[in-house]
Amino acid sequence: MKKRIISAFLAVMMTLALFVIPLTAFAEEAEGEEPVVEEEQKYIFVTKEEKIKGMTLVTENDVFYLYADVSTGEMAIQNKVTKEIMLSNPANALANADETRLSQIYVNFFAVTAGKSKMQTLYGYNDSFKYNQAKVVFTEDGIDVHYSLGEEWKDYAIPNKISARKLIDALMAGGTFEDEEDAIKLIKSNFDIYDPNQICIKDWRYDNESMRKEFLAEYPDSGETPYVYLKKSIFNSNYAKGILEKLLTNANADYFKLSEIGEEKTQFELDSEELLNDKDRETYKEKDYPNFKITVEYNLTNEGLVANVNTNSIKYDTSKYCLASISVLPYFAAASTTTTNYDNGYVFLPDGSGTLVRFEDIINKGTIGKITGSLYGTDYTYYQISGKNAEQYTMPVFGLVNSSENNGTGYFAIIEEGDALASVTASVERNAGSAYASFKYAEYDTYDIDASLSGNATSTKEITVVSKNFYKGNYTVNYKFLMANETAEAHGIEGTYDASYVGMAKLYREYLTKNGILDKIEDPEESVKLFLEFFGSIKVKEQIATFPVTVNKELTSFEDIVEIQKELSESGVSNNSYILKGFYNGGLSASYPTKIKWQRVLGGKKGIKELLANAKSEDYEVATDVDFSYAYGAKKANGYKEKNDAVKTLDNRYTTKRVYYAATQTFERTSGVAVSSASFVELFERFYKSVEDYDISILATRALGSDLNSDFDSEEYYTREDSKNNIVNLLKHMTKEDGANLGLILDVGNVYAMKYASSVLSAPLDSSKYVMTSETVPFYGMVYHGSIEFAGNALNMEGDEDFMFLRSLENGSSLYYTLAKNEDNISALKFDKEYSKYYSVSYDYLKDTIISTYKTHNELMKGKQDKYIIGHRFLNDEDLDVNVTYLDGKTTINNSLVVLVTYEDGTGFILNYNSEDIRITVNENGTESIYEIGAMGYINYNAFEKGVEYGG
Repeated sequence: MKKRIISAFLAVMMTLALFVIPLTAFAEEAEGEEPVVEEEQKYIFVTKEEKIKGMTLVTENDVFYLYADVSTGEMAIQNKVTKEIMLSNPANALANADETRLSQIYVNFFAVTAGKSKMQTLYGYNDSFKYNQAKVVFTEDGIDVHYSLGEEWKDYAIPNKISARKLIDALMAGGTFEDEEDAIKLIKSNFDIYDPNQICIKDWRYDNESMRKEFLAEYPDSGETPYVYLKKSIFNSNYAKGILEKLLTNANADYFKLSEIGEEKTQFELDSEELLNDKDRETYKEKDYPNFKITVEYNLTNEGLVANVNTNSIKYDTSKYCLASISVLPYFAAASTTTTNYDNGYVFLPDGSGTLVRFEDIINKGTIGKITGSLYGTDYTYYQISGKNAEQYTMPVFGLVNSSENNGTGYFAIIEEGDALASVTASVERNAGSAYASFKYAEYDTYDIDASLSGNATSTKEITVVSKNFYKGNYTVNYKFLMANETAEAHGIEGTYDASYVGMAKLYREYLTKNGILDKIEDPEESVKLFLEFFGSIKVKEQIATFPVTVNKELTSFEDIVEIQKELSESGVSNNSYILKGFYNGGLSASYPTKIKWQRVLGGKKGIKELLANAKSEDYEVATDVDFSYAYGAKKANGYKEKNDAVKTLDNRYTTKRVYYAATQTFERTSGVAVSSASFVELFERFYKSVEDYDISILATRALGSDLNSDFDSEEYYTREDSKNNIVNLLKHMTKEDGANLGLILDVGNVYAMKYASSVLSAPLDSSKYVMTSETVPFYGMVYHGSIEFAGNALNMEGDEDFMFLRSLENGSSLYYTLAKNEDNISALKFDKEYSKYYSVSYDYLKDTIISTYKTHNELMKGKQDKYIIGHRFLNDEDLDVNVTYLDGKTTINNSLVVLVTYEDGTGFILNYNSEDIRITVNENGTESIYEIGAMGYINYNAFEKGVEYGG
């Protein structure tokens, strides 16, 4: 209340200040006509149809109408044929009196202070529209919303002399005083008065001709009018506030205009402007409040809606605040999640292979909450990192399906710009289930001072460092609308995508193909590829003549690879890809590869040349594992200099890669110093020059597909988006004919790198399995299988090989093993912290298992290398044609653990992830078929017609 009183005082005092029209929620049509703004509404609606009636038609195209509410920024998109409506905010947004649900953006920020600051949030409706500080402008294809988030408190022009006549009139207009003398007494008791003829200062009256002349010379237009004079000190005293409040209670506040310096003036003020100049005004600010200027653009397309934030529109006081992130359309197409009336459906997240958060499951569990994942994994430039024991989000996508509406509606969102700075959230709150993208703006990090200096991990002394550099580009989210196949068929609509995660996968696969990221495999090989990673040498400490020395011990030689290929080929396993890890520059702890020196203990130059020649003649792949992203060992290595090429943190230190250890449930640092992406091309050129005498055609540059680090060097600053572009430039240079023309094996497969990958290892075949999630889906496989060969984690390193074998069938992945040949030296791995986890890598021990497992896998998957996955569903009791029971007669079963996956050729598998045997009864065109599947087992199931899709 107090700040309102002070503001109103300003209205009394600013007779001669500049007038400005407050930033108000209004709209301008593309044709220039202003729509009528309705009176304030309750914003509580029952249906979407009722909601849309109170909105203004903004624009239309061949498929959709776009409506907007200019008083809240809410939007509605309606399909012209089906009449389906997609809302930006819930129709019953205020059902729980939560005004945040009327917002289309959130911003998270904190005050820049000496210590750790508390994160705060401002909402588009609560902190902008509600204060009449948002402006909606109609454009040809949509609307632009100009936000001023945070209650505005301007710097006002306060005249330090004001006409006594004007002030007296204002006091009289308030109706409190009947006699002007009473108003004059109030003025005299609180302010100094200058009379141009008889200067009066407080209670001292005296004639002073020199002072009078001086005053008239300074103010030549003052004439005979006395002026109230405000001393500078009055603006800094609590006493002044009391005076101003007293004046407010006795004056008509509307008599004077409250204005901001430099803004548009009224005619009244223009007439009196000569009385208000730089020397005659003070600047008064009641208090500093956080305020952020942001513009969001929404454009209607024939596929849906595109939301865009140009970061150049973002303005705020960077000396006092840090804008951490912006969330866009947090309630778009939100489903109802009330306990008495909830929608069926789910949010899709690209968590690992893909996961679903079903609304009904959350309601039945009685829990609400959020799941958030950052795209493209961990940025090791930060001191503070998160994401423990989580799968990586490799695709900048998310989606929502509401299966309660018209056989199913929804959308699939693709983050097209700013994706490297984005995170994706699934949110299930009371009354609203939704998904949205958030974007990092200012880079900041929090450091534990004691831990940094003394290694005290329990310290609570923290400091936050904020960068002065910002990402300059767009945050763009493309929402593509989905429609149930039944709805599309009923209305004769073609070219739509089914409202299911299968429809989303098809949409994204075709999107990537259209944009040149993917191409379908042509002329696939007869058998499926097998990936075999072999360790070369490892450094161990020994004593020679009582002296401790470090020596390289052989784990697998070049000659061993030749013999292993011959052995496997004779056993019927011939389509092999060998990844040589630790075969140069010191073995597994190799120095940075700007210059390659092949390990003599493994066969040296002669050994690698003979191996490459044999691979060419026998037609199998040999890829040298080369890590350009991290430097191990020496700080200098033939062109690599840590000072110039290493990543810098915000506090100007070097940083290292970190690995999650389940035993400690923390990320622990490795010895690999992160290298700046800006140096990659130059460093690669040095490497390539050193191996140009060798017939190398493929490299395993694996971290380029999985790791993405910023570089906060004060002289050369690179955001994560910049680093993404640097990596793409390197990959392009490595693979194109005008560059090195190499094949590349990458890890994990962040989507920006997939165009340049010949194969991918450690691809995510499972999800993080958060408590809130319902099922894991093979979205990764549905997008990539048929276009690129990929494999999950090394099968011999998995805790449950049977489970991951089923995942390989569900995603269409190949098999991958990590191995070593020399039995005598394998035990040395357990003494190396970074390699101690490789406790089951003996090739001789695993050989028979590898051959047997591969043959089984190849028999199931051969011929499918170029076939898309077109169908996937969970076989539950709601399926009319399928009934699933346990063989032992139990009636309860986790049906989400029994899945059907269908490939483009009509073949497929039923996979049983249960730990017990099951029986499946299927009604096919009136004929009943019974299948029995063992625990963690599978069967071929090819009964469905070729080309028919079945979705979730």
